[in-house]
Amino acid sequence: MKLRRKWVVFAALAVLLVVLVPVVATSWYTSRPEYKARSLLDELRPEPPGWLRQWLIDLDLIEPSRGLDTRHIEEELVQLGPRAIPVLAESLRDDDPQVRYTAAMALAEFGQPAVPWLVHALSSDYPAVRTVAAQSLAKMGPAAQKAAPVLTELLTDEYPLVRLAAAEALMRSGASNAPVRVFIDALNGKSTWPKDWAASALGRIGPAGKEAAPSLVRLLSHENKELRLTAAVALAKVDPEGGPQKAVPVLVPLLKDEDLDLQSLAISGLGGIGKRAGTAAAPLGELVHDEEVGSEAIYALGKMGEPGVSIVLRILEQDKAAWSLRYDAVGSLADAEVRSERVTQALRKALNDGNVNVRKAAAEALNKIQAAPGTRKAARHAEAKGEGG
Repeated sequence: MKLRRKWVVFAALAVLLVVLVPVVATSWYTSRPEYKARSLLDELRPEPPGWLRQWLIDLDLIEPSRGLDTRHIEEELVQLGPRAIPVLAESLRDDDPQVRYTAAMALAEFGQPAVPWLVHALSSDYPAVRTVAAQSLAKMGPAAQKAAPVLTELLTDEYPLVRLAAAEALMRSGASNAPVRVFIDALNGKSTWPKDWAASALGRIGPAGKEAAPSLVRLLSHENKELRLTAAVALAKVDPEGGPQKAVPVLVPLLKDEDLDLQSLAISGLGGIGKRAGTAAAPLGELVHDEEVGSEAIYALGKMGEPGVSIVLRILEQDKAAWSLRYDAVGSLADAEVRSERVTQALRKALNDGNVNVRKAAAEALNKIQAAPGTRKAARHAEAKGEGG
């Protein structure tokens, strides 16, 4: 009897081990950063639409998906820490361009520890891999200087995008400004897509690319409106003094474009130019009630000096304005460079707004600009009043 009991106990333990070991092993494996990194990147792979959705798209009854916002995936990849670097480096060779690009942008956030992996990718036989590795180093900035010798070799690569990405990486790392000629050659070439790539890169590089300003000016009259927009934004960045005067008249007509992406890019472009785009405040102000781009317009106006801030203040002064508009207006004023008494008074008034979100945002804005002592107490008071209209 005792022997039978022992066998029963042993059998129970064996069954328990058979059940638990795979569970524990699976739990351990799926908790590793390497596994999580691969899972996050797999989320980027597009799923083809079902037959019904595809049929509706073909009939123009619905629009295709506008694309996936990958920023949160990139942030989660970075949070996994350096153990994710080998998986991300391996993913630079993935067949999916979105996977390659997101992995590259995440690698850039790791700085110097990722540089050897990216340098190795620069020697890949595949142009797409060389390009995305150089893009990652460009985003990395000064931390990528150790990659300068290999990047310099790529300035004569047979593929234009590789040359452009390498040139951007060299300039943004501070290793050399000489590669600006690569951008000028692309801007003056015949193909549209290298022009657009070069203009975008110059916008990120800024004044170090001023030598390319004349080539950008010529593109302001290009028949392709996307290229005109990109060139205008870049011109304002490489030539902060004279560029905005030429760029703003190109961007303003695009505020009413039917293409929502172009409209949004024109808004952010004007906001990026800032005070020197003040003449565009009035047409931009016409968009503040737009359901699609109204919020973007309000935040851009706050960056455009007194003309833009005046429009934002009028939103707060309108009793019938939707609370979401008032909330965006408060956020815009918090980021604005204008620090007038009128701004302070408007934010103080918003502390008594009928909506708790607006009240809290106003208290945070006042704290941020250090315009009103004791606003921490005001913030607590705003929360205590409870939710309103």
